[in-house]
Amino acid sequence: MRERLRRLIAEAVDTSIEEVNPESTMANLEGWDSLNHIKIIVALEEQFGVTFNDDEIVTVTSVAAIEAVLNGKGVPA
Repeated sequence: MRERLRRLIAEAVDTSIEEVNPESTMANLEGWDSLNHIKIIVALEEQFGVTFNDDEIVTVTSVAAIEAVLNGKGVPA
């Protein structure tokens, strides 16, 4: 999942996959703004077959947080 997740985020924020790592957040990854955050959420839901609730959408502002929520939804790492 980690490689797919990194690629998905990189595509959504229009950056290279090398720029995306577990420490990447909205605050430190160029291009990860509020509009691209929604693109990431939609892509995650489509790619992994999950649904994010409102609270999760607000709190998944880092790669690590996204991984944790996906793991909690049964998406294997």
